[in-house]
Amino acid sequence: MHLKEENEWKIDFKELEKNIRENTKMICLNLPNNPTGTTLDHEEMQQLIQICKKHDLYVLVDEIYRGLYQEESISDLYEKGIATSGLSKVLSTPGLRIGWIKTKDKELIRLINERRDYSIISSGPINDYLGALTLKYSKEILSRNREILEENKNYLRKWLKAHSHLSCVIPEYGTVCFLKYDYQIDSNTFCETLQEETGVFFVPGCCFDVENHLRFGLANDPQIVKEGLEVFSNWLKKLDTSR
Repeated sequence: MHLKEENEWKIDFKELEKNIRENTKMICLNLPNNPTGTTLDHEEMQQLIQICKKHDLYVLVDEIYRGLYQEESISDLYEKGIATSGLSKVLSTPGLRIGWIKTKDKELIRLINERRDYSIISSGPINDYLGALTLKYSKEILSRNREILEENKNYLRKWLKAHSHLSCVIPEYGTVCFLKYDYQIDSNTFCETLQEETGVFFVPGCCFDVENHLRFGLANDPQIVKEGLEVFSNWLKKLDTSR
């Protein structure tokens, strides 16, 4: 992912294709992306697929953040597209550990089933029951979660207007975003100091090889998000006065 001048996180397809080698078999992505929240529109998905067809590549996409809206799945668009997902994120049931793999390639599914590794024979009956219950009420859960996301996104937009040293490409679909700051402090020190002094936690950008950024989850309780950002604002005043 690259941050374009128009303040959008985008895949650089030319750079992607340039890095394909003779022994390349697969391209791996996660969409919506973690930490930027970026997804690919239909035209971009087709661009990716054409590159993969040209080089006869599989595409494996972690779609665990997909489903809150109507994003397209690689498994529906490309015969060598493989999607993995589960109930953890958008359906708010991380404890169940129930997920799936989807592809049009039936032979690949057969091979996956043959090579399956496991530490238990099957998921627990209560996990299966709760998973089925989650899917039964998926529309209601997704509606609730969309409301939470939109409230937090709108609040973050307002909050950013009062903080000139921070900016963010707020994603249309994703549940995480990447706050950018211009303070002269590395992201690891920034996050550790902030957490030690206030309890507010961000994942530092250095974890993604992108400095001066903070990974921010948008799916928390809006009241907690607002309170956390208020605490963060007060802490930032120290950095503003030390500039």
